[in-house]
Amino acid sequence: MSSDGQAEFLIFAQVGAALGALCLLPVVVGRLLGLARGEGRRTYTDPAGIVQRDFPGSAYRVRAAERIRVRSLEREAIRSRKASRRASALRELRELGHQQSVTTMLVAVHDPNDSVRSEAAEGIAALADPEAVEPLVHAVATRSRRAASARAAIIGLGPAAIPELRRLETESADPEMRRIAATLEHAIA
Repeated sequence: MSSDGQAEFLIFAQVGAALGALCLLPVVVGRLLGLARGEGRRTYTDPAGIVQRDFPGSAYRVRAAERIRVRSLEREAIRSRKASRRASALRELRELGHQQSVTTMLVAVHDPNDSVRSEAAEGIAALADPEAVEPLVHAVATRSRRAASARAAIIGLGPAAIPELRRLETESADPEMRRIAATLEHAIA
């Protein structure tokens, strides 16, 4: 390569580097301005309760990973062949505390295994979702072994369940549902 070719190559490389730096300039300036405003490092609490420090955006990645974990646990709570795995998944869902898990727990209240039903009832009570009351009252009305877990979940909801129980008492067309709702309301109050 001649010296003229080398000089042209060096100039081309320097121009390319300068253009690359210009493309990154808005990102660098934004980060520097964020640091000046005190936004450089943020903290968040991971599911285990440990405070973590990381750059902005990493908390989003943690939440996304947590959502994936919740979905995986929900599948396991319903589909696993082993009752111990279903119960363990429900327990972990309860500890994570995601409201979206209530639907999975409502399905698990009808599980044939006592420990799975018990974990589901405890999870519903811990998440305190009043929208779960009506399906639980329907489960109590079946008068099966599963009814005890549903009843425990409603009572575990405590005062949060009372407005929905009163609504069922007055609006339900089924007299058995009205009677069960009234009985459960008195058990809570």
